[in-house]
Amino acid sequence: MSASKKRKLVDEEDQHQSGPSTVEHNIGEKQVAIVSPTEGCSSEESRPDILTIHCFDEIFEYLSLKDLHSIGRTCKTMQQVAGQYFKQNYSSTKIGCNQNGIYTDLRTQNPVQFLISTFHPIKLFGFEPFISSMYIHPFVSPLTYFKLPCNDEQITSVNKININSIVINYHTAKLLQRILPRVETIQIQNSKIYDLYEFLLKYCGGLKRLYIKKSNFDHDYYDKFGQQKWLMQHYRQLEHFEYHPPDSLFLNELNTFLERNEKIHTFATSLECLWKNRHAFINSEAKLNILEVKCCQEFGSDEPTLQSLCNLVNQLHEKGFHRRFHLYVQRVDEEFNTQAVSLNGLEKLCIKGFHGTLPPLAGLKELAILDYSKDSNEPSDNRMETIANDLLDLQRLYLNNANSIDDVMPFIRRSLKLNKLKIFFKRDSYPIQSSFRKQIFPLSKLNREREKLFEARKVTIYVSEKSFVDTKWATRNGDINLRLIEMKRAESYEWNQYFTSKIE
Repeated sequence: MSASKKRKLVDEEDQHQSGPSTVEHNIGEKQVAIVSPTEGCSSEESRPDILTIHCFDEIFEYLSLKDLHSIGRTCKTMQQVAGQYFKQNYSSTKIGCNQNGIYTDLRTQNPVQFLISTFHPIKLFGFEPFISSMYIHPFVSPLTYFKLPCNDEQITSVNKININSIVINYHTAKLLQRILPRVETIQIQNSKIYDLYEFLLKYCGGLKRLYIKKSNFDHDYYDKFGQQKWLMQHYRQLEHFEYHPPDSLFLNELNTFLERNEKIHTFATSLECLWKNRHAFINSEAKLNILEVKCCQEFGSDEPTLQSLCNLVNQLHEKGFHRRFHLYVQRVDEEFNTQAVSLNGLEKLCIKGFHGTLPPLAGLKELAILDYSKDSNEPSDNRMETIANDLLDLQRLYLNNANSIDDVMPFIRRSLKLNKLKIFFKRDSYPIQSSFRKQIFPLSKLNREREKLFEARKVTIYVSEKSFVDTKWATRNGDINLRLIEMKRAESYEWNQYFTSKIE
């Protein structure tokens, strides 16, 4: 046998004994090395554990959710790999469920558009063990025909349930009770439940977050005793509580509820509810970390006025009812700017429609603008320059309906403590018009600008699915994690900016 043939056989034998081989595949414009099991392995023990191969995480970064799900359907092993990636990177995705399975549609995260959209939602067959939330709405989950999309023992990751516009009776409640012991978050909106505690909350031993808006419960109990039965209970693990009653009335048991459930450190409610119960809260023994008030109406001449709200909040702050204050408003104007600077403990401000400017708010750490208004013909916005200069303690910024990255560039250059930025462009709401338009972020430019700011913190930018994938493909070596700038999918981070139904 010739020397060359011997060398070839030795090389092949060494390759066979060394384990998996590496094969290069082209995905779009990228060349990616994929490790594959060696042919000829005679036992399961000799094959590499595909779940430990980190290169798949890098490959999945280039894919949309639809493509990720397609890979997950190729075999059981890839279902586990893709499912784990889905669980880690799509944790805040809206998941609708009905008797046929679970669905989502990343082209819009607006609940109404999600439900009535003419686009066909993505059916996530096989991803049931990896979903963390369920969105139950009559359009996608009519409880009159509702059943769990799979064996409840498979739904091991669900920790959040959103119930919207549903009437829950004894029969339908029994269907949900099987998974409630694992649930940590429940949101109920515009729904009717005969007995909220006996039907649902009684089974939520690990409940940490409870959000209730404009819903009716316990009619018979209230007519007999004049109290809300579910508000008279003790929830051992409850930390976050939001309540918007259907009517702005005095609820004596609401203050008792906060005192009895001493682990609650965040309480959110409407301005009307806070005002009606102000005397009870002033005399309360409850000690909150965060009080959050959501103003659903424009401030007018009727009480409570903006000045009344500021005086009440400051009085509650001085009494020790709360330490930090979060405020949601429809808009800002000259009167708001005058009054807001006097608010003690103001750390978060959420604005529905932003058309003006803001005063220097010392201590403000989070700013959310849900509908940003700017003349699209203007290349820059001096308002943002001023705000970035004034809000020295800003750490998180949420901007919806932005025209371009220039709208947040002043914060990249000036906000020393900024570490989280979530931005959606106007075209993100119109998937047809934007489907052929690239949405590429200039990460290198952003990183260079950030590096000019001495001792600046690293900023994680959360963007839409399309922006993430487009930028990933357009970036050299797919590097979207630079020294001071990193990009992630918006769905990987739960950023709650909940208003009441009149604003959502």
